[in-house]
Amino acid sequence: MDQDNGLDRLGRRLVQSVRDEMILSLDAALDGQRRDVFSKHLHARTQNLSPECRAFVEELVPFLVDSTLEVFLQVLDVDLARNGEQQELSLRVRNQVGEWLDAAQQTDSLEAEYGGVEGWVERFSQQRPNSLQQEVQQHMGLRPTPGQSGK
Repeated sequence: MDQDNGLDRLGRRLVQSVRDEMILSLDAALDGQRRDVFSKHLHARTQNLSPECRAFVEELVPFLVDSTLEVFLQVLDVDLARNGEQQELSLRVRNQVGEWLDAAQQTDSLEAEYGGVEGWVERFSQQRPNSLQQEVQQHMGLRPTPGQSGK
């Protein structure tokens, strides 16, 4: 990004502090490493799954986390697009020089910033990708298949 409009800071925080941490937490629960009641229950329910089912559950984790965050960003997008008294929320981001900017004025869609080939997840996540979404994108021609050069 040539000009820092603060959105990448928002994206980095959302991806690393929410997405990645939630994936780590769910993985730890599935592996029996957490001791809270829900995690123990989740581990007990999944520990005897076949390797194929277990792999699918592990694929679902980033899909569910990403889907939840995308819906949250859609809700923000809808409200931030409203004007005047109908708008119930606002979101400001600080750019590199310390100025506060209205996030709605910096992008057409926070949800679009999140996903996609050059989105926040692709650029900032330290956790595994949403392989289910990538398969759909490849099928639709939105992402090169492995071994295929990009545009």
